[in-house]
Amino acid sequence: MAATDSDQQIRVGIVEDHADLRAALEQTLQSAPDFCLSFSAEDLAQARRLMVQDFDLLILDLSLPDGLGTTLIPDLRRRLRPPEIVAHTVFDDEGSVIRAIEAGVDGYVLKSTAAEALFAALHAAMRGEKITAIFINNAIYGMTGGQMAPTTLLGQKATTAPLGRQKEHYGMPIRMAELLSTLDGCVYAERVAAVDVPNILKAKKAVKKAFELQNAGAGFTFVEVLSTCPTNWGLTPLEAVGWLKENMIPYYPLGVYADRAEAK
Repeated sequence: MAATDSDQQIRVGIVEDHADLRAALEQTLQSAPDFCLSFSAEDLAQARRLMVQDFDLLILDLSLPDGLGTTLIPDLRRRLRPPEIVAHTVFDDEGSVIRAIEAGVDGYVLKSTAAEALFAALHAAMRGEKITAIFINNAIYGMTGGQMAPTTLLGQKATTAPLGRQKEHYGMPIRMAELLSTLDGCVYAERVAAVDVPNILKAKKAVKKAFELQNAGAGFTFVEVLSTCPTNWGLTPLEAVGWLKENMIPYYPLGVYADRAEAK
C-alpha cells in the first residue's frame, strides 16, 4: 500500500501481522499531516519485497508469522540512508526490551500505547530529542483503575492480574533506570523515592540536575521516582510507605545509574 510522498513528511513503513491493528496504524498515519505511509506489510516476506523503496521510519512488530521482526534490521542498517526503527509489540518484559535494543531498534512502543503517545515516541526517535523524562513508578496503573504495569512486582495483584504477576505469563518487572542507562544517548539516569523528607530532598536534587543537563544540551536525562498508590494497593498511606520500602526498593534500588555528563 502506497501513499503520497512528500519531502516535508516522514515516510513510514509498517510491518504488522495483525490485520485490524495494521489497518488502524495505516489510518492513523494517513490522518497525521507530518507522516505519510510508504508501505504496509503483514510478514517478513512481504516486507522484504516492499522495502526496496525509500522510507524514514519503520514500525516493526517483533513477532511475525514467518520469523522475528528483528531479522530485518541488519539489511536496513546497511542502507545508504538507514531508517529509524521503532519496535511495536505486546511484550513489555525487561528481556524483550533489552533484546530489541541490542538488535538495533531505536525505540520501543507497546501496542497498548495510545496514538498520541505513539506519535510522541516516533517524533522523539526521529529527532534524537534532548528530553528529560520523569517516570513515576508506583508499580501499577493507578489512574486508570489499577491494571498491571510493566513495573508491577512479581506476586503483586492488579485488576488485569487478579492472581498476582507471574513470571511465566507476564515476564519480569522492568527496571527502567538500569535499562535506559545502557543507552549512550542517556547522559543521566537516577532512581529516587518520594517516601520521606531525606529521600524527597534527594529527589528534588535529581530532578533539578536532569533539567539542568537538558537545558545545557547534554542529551537525554531520566529520573525514576518510586511512589505509592494507597488506593489501588488497598493500604493506608502510612502502610503504603512501609510497603514501598519493604518491597519496591529491594527490587528497584535507589541511586545514580548513569552520569556521563561528569565524564565529559
